[in-house]
Amino acid sequence: MALQLLVENAVKHNEISEARPLTISIRRNREHIEVENPIQLKPVGGNSNKTGLKNIGQQFSFFTDKPIEINDLNGRFLVRVPILKSAEK
Repeated sequence: MALQLLVENAVKHNEISEARPLTISIRRNREHIEVENPIQLKPVGGNSNKTGLKNIGQQFSFFTDKPIEINDLNGRFLVRVPILKSAEK
């Protein structure tokens, strides 16, 4: 479910057009799943209060002590979420 929310977040906050397509990368990096996209903020609309990202972080806190990581660097937005492993039976 977190992947869907992160993709929706990228679509919500970024301009997407034929001239400026939005490329969203989803990949595994060791113990994390990374979702990354270029920052192409929409020219209109309010500033984000990061409620969606806070909600994802709170959801993960129920299952792991590992936090989600949010980076906004060099024109790229990257969110890293820990891979959750099922409990051994």
